[in-house]
Amino acid sequence: MKNNQKRGTTMIRKTVKCSVALAAALGLAASAAPAVAAPASVPAEATPAAGSAAAMAQDARTFLAEYGVDQPTIDALIASFEAGQTWDSLSGAEPVSTEAISEAGADKTVARYADGSVAVTSIQKPAAVQGGVAPQGVSDCKYARIGAEEHYDDCLVDFWAGLIYMGFRADYIARDNTTDSITAAYSPDYIMGGATSADETYFGVSRPDETVSGAPATARLSVQAFPAGVPIPFQFWVQLNVGYGGAYMTYSS
Repeated sequence: MKNNQKRGTTMIRKTVKCSVALAAALGLAASAAPAVAAPASVPAEATPAAGSAAAMAQDARTFLAEYGVDQPTIDALIASFEAGQTWDSLSGAEPVSTEAISEAGADKTVARYADGSVAVTSIQKPAAVQGGVAPQGVSDCKYARIGAEEHYDDCLVDFWAGLIYMGFRADYIARDNTTDSITAAYSPDYIMGGATSADETYFGVSRPDETVSGAPATARLSVQAFPAGVPIPFQFWVQLNVGYGGAYMTYSS
C-alpha cells in the first residue's frame, strides 16, 4: 500500500576476503533477529587473498570516515576488529540512533551504535520523471506511473557495514489503497569479510504480494559463509520489503 514514508536497503559483489580476525569480527548468527537499516555506498573492488585483513580494515576505515566517525573511534574499532571482537553493528545490538538521508541517487538509513560502528542500507531512487516515465540517466532505477500503480524497475537495494556488503536489484509495484508487489529480483552480489568461502543458499522473491493483513512483499538474499579457522558456517541475509510504509530493508546480524 503506497505511503509517502520511504526506508532504506542494499547491493554486493561475490567477493570473499580471508582472515581469522575478520571471521571473528563478523559475529554472524543464523538465529539473530532482523534489524531495519538503510542505503550505502559500494566498497571498492578487492582481490580475495589470504591475509587480506589489512585491506579489509582499510575499507572499513574509509567507510567509517565517510559516515563521520571520528579518528579515535575508528582506531578503537579497527583494534577491536583485529582482536577478533564483534562490532555492535554486526552483533544484533540496537542502534542508539537512526537517520534517514535522501540523496540524489538513493534513500538511505544510517544506523549508529554505542561502540561507534555504523550500518547503512539504501534503496536506489529512479531518475527524474518526465511524462510519467523516468529516462535512463545517472540512475539505472526506472519509474513509471500507470493508473493507480507506481512501477519501480532495476532498482538497487543494499547493505554495507564496513566488513559485510550484500545486495541485489529488484522490480516492484506500489499501488494506491491496495497491496503492493515485488515482481522480480536479480543480480545478487555480496562480500563476506573474513570468510575462506561463501555460498548463496537462497535468492529470490520469497513473498510476491503484500498480504491483506499487512505483511510486506519480500525478496531475500541468504549467504552461508565459512569463516577461516571456524568449522561451523554462518548464515547472513538481507531482505527487501515492500508494503505499507514504502520499500525498506531488513537484515540478520
